[in-house]
Amino acid sequence: MVTVDIFREDEKFVKVKSTGHADHGSYGNDVVCSAISVYLINTVNTFTEILKLDSDKLKFHFESGDAFFEINYDLLNETEMIQVDILMRSLVFALESIRNENIKHLKINYREV
Repeated sequence: MVTVDIFREDEKFVKVKSTGHADHGSYGNDVVCSAISVYLINTVNTFTEILKLDSDKLKFHFESGDAFFEINYDLLNETEMIQVDILMRSLVFALESIRNENIKHLKINYREV
């Protein structure tokens, strides 16, 4: 099972941590694990390549089966805050959609910081 911890502070999504494997299919053929990975990687890529958030504003690490990223809202300008909020809400919506169809393979925990 993949576990995704989503951390919020003052109504802002500030950190995401994903661990584990969905075990929905064999290695390389697990569509649930692949979908989760695509959404996480795409979100970080959008932050870095389109919004141009630097390493002070966004910390991230991806390794086989694990993903982590954290946003430093203190360094974001108002426009970046709005853009990041939209992307994070989109990510959460996508992950919840996957979870709703694959309840045995994805667990989402919401945590306050």
